[in-house]
Amino acid sequence: MALSRAGAGIMIPVCMVGYIVLLVAVAVVLFAAGILLYGIMFLVLAGLYGYFFYSWRDRLEFSKAMLRASTTWVFGHPASFAVAAATLVVLVAWLLLWSVVVSAPLAGGFSSTGDFGLAVFLLLSLYWTTQVIRNVMHVTVSGGVAAWYFAASAKGPGRANSPLASSLKRAMTTSLGPICFGSLVVAILKTIRSLVRYALNAADSRGFLACVINMILSCIESLMELFNVYAFTQVAIYGKSYIRAAKDTFDLINSHGVSGIINEVLTGLVFFFGAIAGALVCGAFSALWATRTASVDGEYTWITAGIGGLIIGYIIVAHVMELPDSFVAAQFVLLAEEPEQLPLADPALADAYRDSYGFLIPASAFRAAERAASRSRRR
Repeated sequence: MALSRAGAGIMIPVCMVGYIVLLVAVAVVLFAAGILLYGIMFLVLAGLYGYFFYSWRDRLEFSKAMLRASTTWVFGHPASFAVAAATLVVLVAWLLLWSVVVSAPLAGGFSSTGDFGLAVFLLLSLYWTTQVIRNVMHVTVSGGVAAWYFAASAKGPGRANSPLASSLKRAMTTSLGPICFGSLVVAILKTIRSLVRYALNAADSRGFLACVINMILSCIESLMELFNVYAFTQVAIYGKSYIRAAKDTFDLINSHGVSGIINEVLTGLVFFFGAIAGALVCGAFSALWATRTASVDGEYTWITAGIGGLIIGYIIVAHVMELPDSFVAAQFVLLAEEPEQLPLADPALADAYRDSYGFLIPASAFRAAERAASRSRRR
């Protein structure tokens, strides 16, 4: 995250190229394994992303500024790391509890209709609770960003605080209903996709139709998760119900959808590769520890330790990376709904946005920011 703040200008282009290389590498592995259909799909994805990245080259400056602003905000508000740590502990505790609960039914097998219903319920509970925990963190951070945004508009850049404690309280009380409702929608989609994937695997179906069905469900799930990010941001900022937030998010997508998607994809790439890098570091240290520790027996124990460290590292770093990702979503919603405040809250980000999407911020907002800065200098 610190590297993203220091080298935001180079990180996004590097990650754009890296993502295309990654897709091509996966395609090559699939071709080598004889899975031609999925290999072709990944090659097509690599080509599409290459085209999109090239067509978005003129809009990189705003995403770079947003990346720099998001990491700066997170480091400037250490309480956000406490929120991430607390929700991560709750998430891990829930996963351990769920594993213990599900172990007994798994040992006995699912032979009857009632057993199948229990399996579906357990799967739904896993996805639902996990989504609720993640979204509580997102709503907390988004609410803190909103408080900072409006306070900075009134006091000037660098003079505002973000009451994350108050935002967490709202996320756990008045906003918990919308969070649970919206999380249930995504959890149902994830459960359906898991059941369909299980049915296809049980039928040993690897044909074109199975590939298309899995891809369609994956796209719907991803789009719904992205939609929920902005809907929950509306809940965090304005205290709306989920239905009202969903309707307003549709309006937001209609008016600012292209710029929002571009910004989300470009900054998300950096956060994704940050999680990958963290996973690799943790995996390497775990493997090294296993090779240097005499109490660890087994010829290939270092591989097991490395894989375990890889998974744990990815989970932890990916969870922390949701902090700047929540800032990006909140800042974009605020920019779309309250554009005249941005030049006062973050002049550098406003200038970058004006260069890419200048028509969305009124010129009067920049003049007001200049007057406020002039008054501040005179003091």
